[in-house]
Amino acid sequence: MAAWWRRRNARRAVHARAKCRWPWSRCAPSGALIALAACVSGPSPRQVADARLDTPLHTLEAFQTYLRGDLIDGEFRCLSRGFKQAFQPPLSFFTYAEARERLAHEEPWFKLFASAEVVAEEAVGEGRHRITIEVAGRTWRVNLVREDFFRIWWGPDLEEGGSAPLEEMARVLPDAGGGTQLVISLPVREPDKSPQQLTSATVERLWKIDSVEPLDT
Repeated sequence: MAAWWRRRNARRAVHARAKCRWPWSRCAPSGALIALAACVSGPSPRQVADARLDTPLHTLEAFQTYLRGDLIDGEFRCLSRGFKQAFQPPLSFFTYAEARERLAHEEPWFKLFASAEVVAEEAVGEGRHRITIEVAGRTWRVNLVREDFFRIWWGPDLEEGGSAPLEEMARVLPDAGGGTQLVISLPVREPDKSPQQLTSATVERLWKIDSVEPLDT
C-alpha cells in the first residue's frame, strides 16, 4: 500500500510540473475556447509522414501535427533533453503520456496550440531559436534548442545510440582522388562487431522544444 501511495503521489507531482512547463494552463479557458479546441481536426497521413525536426519551424509544425492527432510518441520526440530533465525523476515517455492525458482531460482547450499562428522567429545564439506564436488571441514564445544524435543498428534486434556534438561525429576530409569525402565516426559499445554486421547507421541534427512561455498575462 505504501509503495502504491508513493507512486500515485509521484504521478501527481509529474502532472503538476508538466502544467508549469506547459504554462497555457495559466489562461482561464472560456466555453468558446473549449468549443474551438473541440473543432481541431486531425492530421492527414501525409502530414504525419512529412513531419520532421530539421529546422525550428519544422519542429513546431511537427509538434502541432502530432498534437492534432493525439500522437503522444511524436509529441515526446519533439521535446528536448532539457525539457525532460527539468523533472525529477526525468520525464519518461510513460510519465509524459500520463501527464498529457490528464492535461487533455482537465485543460481540453490546450489543443488550440495545434492551430497556433507564427508571428515572428529569431535565432538567439548558437543552437537556440525562438518562435513567437498567437493562440486564441494570446501570445506565446516557443524556445527551441538544437541537439545531435546518432543511432547504429546491428541486425534487426540490436540498436545502440546516443548524443554527441555533430562536429565530433562528422568531418569533411580530402580523399585520395583529390576530392573531398564526408567521414562519420561513431562510438561503438559492442567491441566484437564488424562492418559486415552493420545494417544501418544514422546521424541527425534536430531541433527540439525546450520550453513554452506566455508573453502576455
